[in-house]
Amino acid sequence: MITLTRIRQNTPFILNPDLIERVDTHVDTVVRLTSGTEYVVNETGDEIVRRTAEFRARVLALAGTMNVRPEAVTPAEPVTPAAAAVPSPEVWAPADVVPDGTAPDAAIETSDEEAAL
Repeated sequence: MITLTRIRQNTPFILNPDLIERVDTHVDTVVRLTSGTEYVVNETGDEIVRRTAEFRARVLALAGTMNVRPEAVTPAEPVTPAAAAVPSPEVWAPADVVPDGTAPDAAIETSDEEAAL
């Protein structure tokens, strides 16, 4: 999380930088979130970028210090070999694609202009 300061109330607030869609820095610095919420803040765009980079570096550094045994991590749902397998082309291919992966000639439609080319 990063701390920013609202420009009008001069009050700090904490923001999740993963929610930032963009930062506009014309006259005032406006932080626009993916939800559409906008905050006008005291910090410059460069300062917001720096704080975001520092936050992400701290997260990665903390993750590197964790001593987690692979067997201690369990997925939310068990993955079976059948679920992990890629479906055969018969399962996912459109109806107009033949087994060799090409479209049959009957399925290809061309306009008169395309035929002239």
